Amino acid sequence: MTAEFGHSGISILMSSSYYLFQPNYRIGKLGICVGSRTFGGPAIQRVLITELVKRKEIYQNLSDKFGFLFKITTMPDAELREAALKLQQHLSADVQDTFVEEIVHFSGYMNQIKAPPEKCAPSAALKHLRNAGISEIFPNVDIVYRLYLTLPATNCEGERSFSVLKRVKNQLRSTMSQDKLCNLALLTIESDLTRNIDFQSIIDDFANMKSRKKFI
Repeated sequence: MTAEFGHSGISILMSSSYYLFQPNYRIGKLGICVGSRTFGGPAIQRVLITELVKRKEIYQNLSDKFGFLFKITTMPDAELREAALKLQQHLSADVQDTFVEEIVHFSGYMNQIKAPPEKCAPSAALKHLRNAGISEIFPNVDIVYRLYLTLPATNCEGERSFSVLKRVKNQLRSTMSQDKLCNLALLTIESDLTRNIDFQSIIDDFANMKSRKKFI
């Protein structure tokens, strides 16, 4: 994804899928530095780091649990059993403990028919289970593949956060200061929290501070 926001020299160029996996990023005074390029300001820096770290943790957690499904035909049986057991314990409400041996036997079956690597990916393997009529032989393998393929994983949250700036920094606000822009952007990005704020108490406190009336 690439996003750009202008009007006063403010520009952000971000490629989420690329910068997420860059190990050499660092935090500079003007924003996040990747190589010789710098992105964003203080507010953007905080949001970007939070979103990328959150996204990386989610994908890493997903890979730790389901990653072995992509290499069942190349993993040793001991490693396959260990990974399958961890996943079964995590999905114990939906997957029976027989899944561990099922996935080992399914791996041997895929090796026996000499399935190419692309046919061992979850989507292709599930399709083969159905087309070959063997889903009843490997019921828990079928369930795990369906659970993985229907996980609601998305990148939209981070992209929505950065698209906020285009709405905040519009032509009617072209002379807005950097501090005000950062504050408005954070309020808009964290709109779920903003809506739950008790504005009446804030208004009362502000009115008491600015009140010029004197009671006699």
